[in-house]
Amino acid sequence: MFRIAAAAALSLAASDCARAEDSAWEPAKAGMIECFAADLDNKTCQGMTAYQWKDGDNVIGSARFYNEAAVPGAVITTRWPATIKGDRNCSLITQDYAMTAIFEEAGMPVSEEKTMKYRKILAASLREITGKTVCARIGKYGRDYTVQITVDGREMPSSSNWLAFVDKNAGFTLKP
Repeated sequence: MFRIAAAAALSLAASDCARAEDSAWEPAKAGMIECFAADLDNKTCQGMTAYQWKDGDNVIGSARFYNEAAVPGAVITTRWPATIKGDRNCSLITQDYAMTAIFEEAGMPVSEEKTMKYRKILAASLREITGKTVCARIGKYGRDYTVQITVDGREMPSSSNWLAFVDKNAGFTLKP
């Protein structure tokens, strides 16, 4: 359950490195989509996040992802504030993250009744990390990226994965 929660929280996670051209976050700043657990051959992502830069290092993340353990078959969309410091994108996980989530099944919004049910389930799945700071640290290795998740400074190796930045019009889709 924790791995699912951390993966969802990743769908919460952005960076200024020493030189702007070396920043792993330049593609996101240029409007590309963060593709978590990227399968470039099949054009699929486990989660897709777009960032909107506000003032300085503050961003608003908007993520679409599956959380099969919590809400099987539904695509979840969330929005949250984050702060970028160095190579980390950090967010304090609050109940708002789950309680403002939007859900779709078969490409259509779910009913208000299902929305309320799914929000409670998602909130329960995030209980372990609610009130904690989740950070995503992106590493750039040539053309490849990795992401490492920490919760209140503790590394979560099982939540680490490959990452890609993809053009929003390149035909990438979500996979469960």
